[in-house]
Amino acid sequence: MKQEIRELLETARNTLRFHERMGLGGIPLTGGIERFLTAAAPPPSPPRPPGPVAAKQPASTTPGGALYTPAPAAAINLPLSEIYQDLEGCTGCPLHENRRRIVPGCGPAGARLFIIEDQPAAAEEETGRPFAGEAGELLDKMLKAIDLDRTAVYLTSIVKCRPAEDREPNRAEIRTCLNFLARQIAAVNPVIICTMGPLAARVLTGNNQSLFRFRGRLHDFHTIPLIPSFHPGFLLKNPEMKKGSWADLQLIRKKID
Repeated sequence: MKQEIRELLETARNTLRFHERMGLGGIPLTGGIERFLTAAAPPPSPPRPPGPVAAKQPASTTPGGALYTPAPAAAINLPLSEIYQDLEGCTGCPLHENRRRIVPGCGPAGARLFIIEDQPAAAEEETGRPFAGEAGELLDKMLKAIDLDRTAVYLTSIVKCRPAEDREPNRAEIRTCLNFLARQIAAVNPVIICTMGPLAARVLTGNNQSLFRFRGRLHDFHTIPLIPSFHPGFLLKNPEMKKGSWADLQLIRKKID
C-alpha cells in the first residue's frame, strides 16, 4: 500500500509540474481530477485492441486504416533525403495546384518518437516545417515536460501540402501522400508513433469514432505501438484537455524508456 501511495504522489507531482510548464494553473480538486490522477499511470500491459478490418468499417468519406500500406522492408534503410527528393515538385494529387510550399517533415532518421499531425496549416506552409507557430511552441513545452527536444523527434503530417481554405483532404489525396508517409516510417523505424489530431488517428488506426473515445491507450500499428492524442492547436483552444494529453505523454515516455 505504501508503494501505491508513493506512486500516486509521484504521478500527482509530475502532473502538476507538467501543468505549470504548459501554463495551466488554478485547478480545483474535483472527482474528475482524482479519477484522472488515478488513471494517469497506465497499467503495466495495456490491452491491445484487434486490428481494424476494412470490410467492417461503416460507409463514410472519412479515410480509414485500409488506406495505409507499410513500406517494403527495403525502405527501412532508405535515406530520408531520397524521400524528400521524390516529394520535391510532387504533382500526384490536386493539392499541388494551390500550394505555396511542400511540408515534407523533419527530424533525425534515428528518432525514437514519430509524431504525425493531420495536415499543414498556414504557419506550416509559411515555414515549410510541421508544428509551426503557437501550436509548435506548445508542442516544444509538451516534449520538454517528458525530457525530449524537438530536434530528437521526427515530425510530419498525413498530407504534405496545405489544402485550400484548410479543408480536410479527401481520400484520394490522402492515399497519394500515404506512400511517402509509409516510407518515412520505415526509414525512421521509431519506437513509438503518436498521432496528433483526429484525421491522423483515423487514418492510421482505421477507427472512425471520435478521438475522445479511443485516445489514451496504445494501439498496435504494424508492430509499432501507436498512441492517438490531441493536437497542440486543439489544446490552445481547449486548455482543459491538457490534463488528458499528459496521460498520453506519460505513455510515450514509458515506451521510450
